[in-house]
Amino acid sequence: MISTTTYAESLARRIFHGAGALSLVPYRVDSTAHFPVLAHGINAHGQLVVACAAADTERMGDRTGETAVRVDGIKKSLEFDVDITVASLHALADITWVEPGAAVEGLDVDPNPYLRFGVLKLDNVFIRGPQGTTRTSFDELIEGKLDSRELDARELDAREAVDRLPVWRQSQLIDDVLGGNLPGILLADRVQPLCSSHHFRLWVADVDPRGIVLLKATDDRVTTVLVQFAERVTTIEDLARAVDVLAVPASDRNASPRI
Repeated sequence: MISTTTYAESLARRIFHGAGALSLVPYRVDSTAHFPVLAHGINAHGQLVVACAAADTERMGDRTGETAVRVDGIKKSLEFDVDITVASLHALADITWVEPGAAVEGLDVDPNPYLRFGVLKLDNVFIRGPQGTTRTSFDELIEGKLDSRELDARELDAREAVDRLPVWRQSQLIDDVLGGNLPGILLADRVQPLCSSHHFRLWVADVDPRGIVLLKATDDRVTTVLVQFAERVTTIEDLARAVDVLAVPASDRNASPRI
């Protein structure tokens, strides 16, 4: 059974494994400096590994030992007419830079003079999403099973599969979850004035292995709901089948055939 906590942890796990974007803040050197991470992932030892521009690493401080940094992560929705931040995460860490020219496990990136690779040690992670803020241990988070990377690696295909649901049916799914007729969770429901172009709109905020997150707006309110799949999906083909099930109202699926 999914909960706001398990969804937040799933989001964070996906971000650390390569979904979304990360940046590093060397807060003891310059707390206002944000340096983008060009690639990131998790190695076989459960450590976060990153690739940064070599010029940026020179500005982060000592590259011969550990450097204290804040890790900021963000996951955006795949919407092109509105900017929706699905979740952000934050953690304090120590980074050790790998020698120039050396490769690191966990990244499919070849060494070159313009990159430096780093290995990070993290403790607590704070995930902020529509459901609020969740605190978890990085080690426990990474020990948890990553359902699949395919949905994030093929995000456009995942979104195309979900778009097979017409908007009116997506709106029904939200109502069904809120009414207790479909499994899912209410992530957020708050008053929020919006510009007129966003009034009475509906967006797909996230596609998770456990369900789709839909965001519905009126003229002054935003409701975010996770519609749960009957079972976890790991491939685009699994997702397409789960969407086909959601496309049929429960009343129609349960109706007796006419004789």
